[in-house]
Amino acid sequence: MTAEIERANAVLVEKGYSAARLIVQPGLGAGKALLKGSEIVSPLSDTAVTILRVVEEIVPPLAELEHPLVPREIRTRLGA
Repeated sequence: MTAEIERANAVLVEKGYSAARLIVQPGLGAGKALLKGSEIVSPLSDTAVTILRVVEEIVPPLAELEHPLVPREIRTRLGA
């Protein structure tokens, strides 16, 4: 597991998520990661660095989450 994946999971815990709700796991291919869980409509795969950015900047604290995360919306926000 990379440092980015470990940091992303630590941030998710700080934001109130259990591993069942949201977790970052190694993805297929070098440097890839996968954000998945019950609080995202479908898994999001990208580089570990990008997934860490998503977790830090886009995923809200669990108490503020209004609806499950949608990968398309996340990608739109990343491009903004």
